[in-house]
Amino acid sequence: MKDPFSIFNLNDFKKWVNDSKEDCLNNNFVGLQVEAKTSIKKLTDVCEVLSGDLKKVLKEFHLNGGTVISENGNNLLIENKKGKFEIHKAYINIS
Repeated sequence: MKDPFSIFNLNDFKKWVNDSKEDCLNNNFVGLQVEAKTSIKKLTDVCEVLSGDLKKVLKEFHLNGGTVISENGNNLLIENKKGKFEIHKAYINIS
């Protein structure tokens, strides 16, 4: 029986791990449906509403989520039926 470790190549494994890390870091959120990970009260503290009424936009997002329309570093511009707002990635879940 062949030794399973005889075909293991450490350099190939390291390259694979580095490639995997780059794939994880280069996530493109544009076009994805997202939802709130936190309460409406917390959303009012961490969001910057760009269009629409603050309460209506965040209530709609908390209930029905929204769509990412652009990405700027760790901040995402999200649009829903009531308006647009910017939020950090830490406060959203991908649907």
